[in-house]
Amino acid sequence: CSSDLPLIRAALYVKEALQMLLLMSNPVAPPPLKTLTPIDFVHKMNAYKAFSEVSPITQFVNFTGAQAILEALDDADCIHVIDFDIGCGAQWASLIQELPLRKRGAPSLKITAVAPLSISHAFELSLARENLVQFANDVGVAFQLHVVNLDLFDPSSSSMPNVGTSEDELIAV
Repeated sequence: CSSDLPLIRAALYVKEALQMLLLMSNPVAPPPLKTLTPIDFVHKMNAYKAFSEVSPITQFVNFTGAQAILEALDDADCIHVIDFDIGCGAQWASLIQELPLRKRGAPSLKITAVAPLSISHAFELSLARENLVQFANDVGVAFQLHVVNLDLFDPSSSSMPNVGTSEDELIAV
């Protein structure tokens, strides 16, 4: 049945992720990650959506994370989230939606995505930016999305990548 395809695709993504974890724990160098084409990305999004519809885990995690940020940074006028796995950015919709409902009004929100800038990630980040900016505009939240190129990060260096924080921001990671 064609309605089973997104669920099967989601299962395949879970299988690939588990295989990657096994390969990463092996001292032999893992094979390079497959570059996603736009069609692969559409399939990935459909699988994510299907998984979200059949399992409460994704929504629970997103809402719980948003609530923790809202409670911890309740008095913030500017919230800066540093995200190491932004994906399509859907996990931030619940936070963006809740910000204008605060008694003090909506703070500005900046998200810094720390991600590799390969072709597939650039495409995914572009879609994430477009969707999040549009959604934030729709609900009246001042929003920015910045990307820090993870490919330029040198773990042997003592310096951290510049994520562009300022003194007036409260930070969540």
